[in-house]
Amino acid sequence: MSRRPLGSIDSNQAKRPTFTKQKDKQPWSLFERSSSTHHSSIMNRPLSRKKSSNKSKQDSKRRKSEFTVKADDLPASEQTSVDLPVVNAPIGVLHDDIIYLILSYCADIMTLNAVSGVCKRWRSIATDPWMWRSLDTNWDAFANHMERLTSYESIPSMDITNRRLDVNRTCWRRLGHIRSLYLNDPSNAIGGTLVRLGRQSSPFSQLRKLQLDGLYFVSILNLISWTSQLQELDCRDIRTTPPHSFCLSFFSTHKLKHLKKLRLQLQVPNCHIASLVGGGLLPESLTSLAIHNLYDPEEQSVLSGLEGNVSLQEWNSANTMLIDKYRPFRKLSRLTSLALCSCKSYTAQLIRQCFIPCSAHLRTLSLSEWDGGLEPPALLEEGGRRHGWEEDALYATDLSAENALADWLASMHEIRAIELTRFRCGQGLLQGLGRLERTYTVTMEGKEVKLADMQGIWLNDTRIAFSR
Repeated sequence: MSRRPLGSIDSNQAKRPTFTKQKDKQPWSLFERSSSTHHSSIMNRPLSRKKSSNKSKQDSKRRKSEFTVKADDLPASEQTSVDLPVVNAPIGVLHDDIIYLILSYCADIMTLNAVSGVCKRWRSIATDPWMWRSLDTNWDAFANHMERLTSYESIPSMDITNRRLDVNRTCWRRLGHIRSLYLNDPSNAIGGTLVRLGRQSSPFSQLRKLQLDGLYFVSILNLISWTSQLQELDCRDIRTTPPHSFCLSFFSTHKLKHLKKLRLQLQVPNCHIASLVGGGLLPESLTSLAIHNLYDPEEQSVLSGLEGNVSLQEWNSANTMLIDKYRPFRKLSRLTSLALCSCKSYTAQLIRQCFIPCSAHLRTLSLSEWDGGLEPPALLEEGGRRHGWEEDALYATDLSAENALADWLASMHEIRAIELTRFRCGQGLLQGLGRLERTYTVTMEGKEVKLADMQGIWLNDTRIAFSR
């Protein structure tokens, strides 16, 4: 069922072409004609060609007066200056525009196919390309439906009770009109999977926006092969199976080369692993990227290095793995929005080599889990000397992540808003914002604060808004 609230009109509905009345051939739109005019046209419609007698006229006048609502009978908030007749109007006498609007609130693939079997008029409405522009449906039903479309050569039987719909090759062509598709999976078991395309081309030639809710990661990967023309992919509550690992290379440029917006929100924390195969670059066309509930396994080695519990060689190894994993970010020069969920493992080299190159056009930035790295002198005293680290080696690896954070923020000349969650306010944040030389306001948990007074404090639900 559709998620649009009753009474709302989206942009797709507003752009639908008007339709023509069958009698007078005069085009008119639902949104340009008042309801009173429509009711009046129904009341004035002749019911019989025979000349009515005086008695029948009196009965008709009496019935009309009985079914007329006076303005005085309505609540004050609903009173109007015109008395509106109450008409018993079955769905069969409604204009096509009304039928379109009603069916748009239950626009899913199965419903539209069922409606198309009611009558010739409803079939013409249910098969109109405008009705297929934006659809909502269940993942299991969608997968089963697609399997039948690719399996049957002839028209199968219809089973209305189980919503097993009458499908044929024309339905395959209807899928080509879908531009926005929402799929959800409320079940706890792994959902169905789409059959392989084989030699068949994908029917979703115009699909540009795909929103998935509660699907398993394997189902998402299976679906991507059918939707290579996507521009927006929004995956929420992604389910994974143990050991709960996740790799961004599955959304690489050779699979989704036209992708502009990508949002990945996992249901439980997952381990962000590197691609085992070379390449795996994210689409360079990306303008918006959001990653939630994904952490780096290398963060344990990085944090242990800050505490002096690992050798310099082990720390450098973890740092190198991080840089290799995030190297695809360097090519995302068109990014205007970036959201990163876990910054605990971000080293100075990682920030400078991977994140600064893609941040020149950022307008919104969201960061979480930043504890602000220690400065090199403290590292020398607490752990560096214990492992024989030298000062030059420390500065060569550039453990001062706060300085790198300042350089990162200072490179965002088009930034408009920064959102921080569980973020420790340090010198990097203060210096970076100061180097931007722009005025800004800071609100934390809905209250305006001075950032200079928050140094060393953990920031939660904090928003920094810049003046244009």
